[in-house]
Amino acid sequence: MICPFSGGMITSRDSFIADNRVFYRFEGYEVFFVGTLRIKTGWEAAFCYLPQHDLVLLPVPRGTFEKNSKGPNIGRMIRRALLPRRSIAEICARLKLVILNAFEDSCRYLQSRGNRTPTVLIGNSHFAHYALNEMSGYLRLKDKGLAQNARYHLLFEEPLGPVNELLDAPSHTLIRNKAKGKISAVAMKNDLLVTRVGDIFINEELRNRVARLAHSHCEKQFIETMNWLHAKAFPLCWFSLKADGRTCVNQTQALARIIISLRKKYPNLGLVFDSVSYPHCNQGPVNRMDVWGNNRNVRRMKTTVEDIIKRAGAKDIPVHDLTGSSLFHAVVAANRIDAFFCHCGTLQHKVGFFSLAPGIIHSNRKLLRSRWIETWSKGFVTDRDVRYLDWRGVRDIGLLPFNTSARM
Repeated sequence: MICPFSGGMITSRDSFIADNRVFYRFEGYEVFFVGTLRIKTGWEAAFCYLPQHDLVLLPVPRGTFEKNSKGPNIGRMIRRALLPRRSIAEICARLKLVILNAFEDSCRYLQSRGNRTPTVLIGNSHFAHYALNEMSGYLRLKDKGLAQNARYHLLFEEPLGPVNELLDAPSHTLIRNKAKGKISAVAMKNDLLVTRVGDIFINEELRNRVARLAHSHCEKQFIETMNWLHAKAFPLCWFSLKADGRTCVNQTQALARIIISLRKKYPNLGLVFDSVSYPHCNQGPVNRMDVWGNNRNVRRMKTTVEDIIKRAGAKDIPVHDLTGSSLFHAVVAANRIDAFFCHCGTLQHKVGFFSLAPGIIHSNRKLLRSRWIETWSKGFVTDRDVRYLDWRGVRDIGLLPFNTSARM
């Protein structure tokens, strides 16, 4: 790390966890913290916090000061650096609370001169970021021969299944079921130096690991059903359903028309419908299906599936509805399909990340024009025939300037 005061290199041996983020404490001319953000591109140093001045410094984008630069207004960037955005200010306030609420532990931790124990923090509850950013980052460590340096793994969530099964992490290194508000105290009491690893890719190894784990957690009857569907129907097509936003306003009618058109060309067509799934971390001693079966969106999507089948006149077509099932079931099904038609976003990632099937992705104009489309596409190491609708052929309905949830 380059010290903002001296310009020289400086290292840290202290870490604090606040608001699911890691802060690293540095001692230079003054004490300052470096906060990590942006899981979408892998966890990275995003800002400096100077507690003595209660000031946040944000990095100026590369090229801002270059001649003929087309970067942002310099004055605006300086104002942003001096006046922290509300969200970052709130994160820094939570850092203060973490330190003050465990003041004695904080003092002992900072005064300790012993060796810190390297520890990896894992557990974004959003399964897509968990896979694309966190699991990929950890596998990068394994490829570099560095994963064994992590003595412990602090786990918030495990949406794709037990980490020790997914990543071959020894069970004795796992620290589970700690409330997010208490995880920093655990780290301080055990003299841990915590880091969050991140990258942005889905490769064959990660996909195979997720598929094997999902297969081992699914019932034999379900696996036999999906194998039967795959053998009986061609093509077996996956359609995603969404309750609100980022899909067409006439979702039922649109999908029914697509199915009617496909059936004319493919009389042996089979269908898989997907919407709401529950992650591994939501499974407990009670039957989570009892809870999810009463979920309002689950009931709504199941009704939508029935309406689509009725409107398409497809009651004789082999169909499986994944609505309300687990991510394990969705991953197994995704590896049995021949093609997919999904809206852009989380539900797409179930089939987009963990299957090599070709597909078409639709959404509103704002999202289809987003730079994240390119970022997601580059994240796949294996070539895939996945196509996004041309944004110029889409008309948005009800789009607000600051969101990407408009329907079309």
